[in-house]
Amino acid sequence: MSKGFLPRIKLTPRRTPNSPLPVSRARKLAAAITEILQTRDTNAQWEECLAEVFPADEDIASVVAFLRDPDSTLAFFSWVRRRPFTVTPDSASYSALLCLLARNRRFEESQLVLETMLTEGTAPTCEAFSTLVGSYSRYGLQDKALSVYFSLKEKLSSLPDVSDCNCLLNMLVEHGRLETAQQVYDEMLKRDGGANNFSTGIMVKGLCIQGRMEDARNLMKDRWGRSVVPDVVFYNMLIDGYSKRGDVRMCYILLREMGLKGFVPTLSTYGAIINGFCRKGNFGKIDRLMIEMKARGLNPNVHIYNNIIDARCKHGSILDAKAVLKQMIASGCQPDIVTYNILISGYCHYRKVGEAKNLLREAIGRSLVPNEFSYTPLIHGYCQEANVALASNLFIEMMEMGHKPDLVTFGALIHGLVVAGDVHEALAIREKMEERGVAPDAAVYNVLMNGLFKKASKVFQFMGEKGVRHSVVVYNALIKGHCKAGMLNEAVMYINRMRQEGYLPDAFTYTTLIDGYARQCDMDGALRIFGDMVKHECKPNVVTYSALINGFCKRGDLDTANSLFREMQSNGIVPNVVTYSILIGGLSKTGKVGNAAAVFEEMLRNKCFPNEYTFRYLISGLISCWRDMDSVVDRCQRVKSEFRMSDMFQDMISDGWDHKTAAYNAVIFCLCKHQMLLKALEVRDQMLKQGCFPDAITFLLLLHVICAQGKSHEWKDLLSCAFEQREFDIVHKYMSLLDQNLNAGKSSEASCILRSLLDEARCFPESNCRITAA
Repeated sequence: MSKGFLPRIKLTPRRTPNSPLPVSRARKLAAAITEILQTRDTNAQWEECLAEVFPADEDIASVVAFLRDPDSTLAFFSWVRRRPFTVTPDSASYSALLCLLARNRRFEESQLVLETMLTEGTAPTCEAFSTLVGSYSRYGLQDKALSVYFSLKEKLSSLPDVSDCNCLLNMLVEHGRLETAQQVYDEMLKRDGGANNFSTGIMVKGLCIQGRMEDARNLMKDRWGRSVVPDVVFYNMLIDGYSKRGDVRMCYILLREMGLKGFVPTLSTYGAIINGFCRKGNFGKIDRLMIEMKARGLNPNVHIYNNIIDARCKHGSILDAKAVLKQMIASGCQPDIVTYNILISGYCHYRKVGEAKNLLREAIGRSLVPNEFSYTPLIHGYCQEANVALASNLFIEMMEMGHKPDLVTFGALIHGLVVAGDVHEALAIREKMEERGVAPDAAVYNVLMNGLFKKASKVFQFMGEKGVRHSVVVYNALIKGHCKAGMLNEAVMYINRMRQEGYLPDAFTYTTLIDGYARQCDMDGALRIFGDMVKHECKPNVVTYSALINGFCKRGDLDTANSLFREMQSNGIVPNVVTYSILIGGLSKTGKVGNAAAVFEEMLRNKCFPNEYTFRYLISGLISCWRDMDSVVDRCQRVKSEFRMSDMFQDMISDGWDHKTAAYNAVIFCLCKHQMLLKALEVRDQMLKQGCFPDAITFLLLLHVICAQGKSHEWKDLLSCAFEQREFDIVHKYMSLLDQNLNAGKSSEASCILRSLLDEARCFPESNCRITAA
């Protein structure tokens, strides 16, 4: 059926709907309609048959609620909309259709139905909105789920039911969007019955996964009171979180606390604690916990044994790992393919590839199906032993069994082929990678280049033997390739040969070599080449200085990086966006966010437009140091007469703003201050993609720059706004602050627009809603 069937159908005269049908009649009608619709491909009279069983004045929603097949239901709706003098599909009818489509993952048709409802001025019911949120969430459609959630919240002042809200929470947590999940959870708590223990469990689990144990405990305290853990499930979440963070002492405290409260530890409880000791290699404690488990009648499962075997391998005792396998089998716990994969990887790591292959055969003998994790260590191991033939055979066996090689598998085989001198076969494997949708990474290309350089060097030598003169371009190509492959000694050798042949290295030559040393954090080598460059009167350029600054930033030597930054400017070399971004990134990563903000403002004053990396470094730096406000602003550098980005960030944090929102708004403030509207809108869009919603301050900042650029008549095309009552006072404060700092203390056009909006909102409080991007 065509996807656009609903919008194209011309509506005929309508009658108002009757009351809902009795359940028994609705069920019988639905069964009769379904039977007719199933014959529509073979029965040319199916529409007449429908008309006979479904009177024109029957309630549509009652029948749709009992239809199960999406295609048949869509066909029924198409017929109803074409049929003259029938009941008009109302909100309940459309909503029943939406619920059916959503439950069957027919999301494109759901969107078309929503558009049709919008055209007809019909709103979905709360139940339909809720079902859509739940279905979108179950299938990981984040943006759609959030869009429907906020529509329901804002337009109907309601929330999805608790099960669908929990689906949304779970999806957000799984995708690492805890801040947005927290917003949804807080809204749920405000409503009676809006959140249950499962809702809190999802949030606690998400916080524990990220190692935010204090936040998890605080969330439970806010829900149930101090020191209250409601059941063993929550204890297991906390123990697992502390275990992953390496705090096994806290795991033991919680284990004892469980016993005092009468909770019985489960297999998951012991498994989490054992996993923590596995990370530390404390096998004495592991053995004692295993004995305690068995005394309680709990038999360790395959997951626990796998963790112990993995820990034995990683802590240097491959024989003990094999002994654990024997204990595991003797206790009646059968190993799985993961068990064997761990052992295969361990034996290969210790260069015992033959024994690892025997383990693969043993796994197959136990009717276990090997996967890419079984074969890849063996392929890599045989390549390391220069036994490419066996590695290739295993590669073919792996593919014949239907397993897809991944980047690591392909990379191991390519490396082995290059080492064996078969570069052409390695290149053929690289082509197969791309055919199978596996993109080679830098490591694969470096291996290939390493192999190809040998051939390139032979060509270079051949040119000399035939009397063909080399050129600076030829030398530069070789030097660049060797630097990318990390072969810096060979690159220097070619520079010496250049000079012997009478060629002078140019800025490209020196800069390539400097960048090569900087990437390996060998800054002494980089400075040595830089000194040689200056000595031979070859002028460094912006790329040269950027490479040096990048190297010192990577090494954490920000003082030298900053000195080079000032040196290049004193030499008349203008930093570009790459230079600024490198320095801003280095300063932000080392906690010098105040200095990073100052460099960012200098960048904007010099009309150098930032890119997404600049924004990412700066916002990440602000977010990471928001608790330590003294680190954000270097008090010695602060200019009292100028209100800066870092000051904006501090004020918003002091006023109780979320640190992420404050960081984005501080950067937008700085861009607006320098009249960079398009870049400010870019940051606003980036803010939305990260699940951080623009607010009243975002709107206010953007409105100021729009008006300052003479586009006040266009602001409604770029922004949409409305304010909640609580935002009035704080918005008024920032309105005055912006006038003072962006408009020389005078009331701006933006302020006039905003005052009229605030006055209107006070008069009509029922129209308030969240500020969003247009």
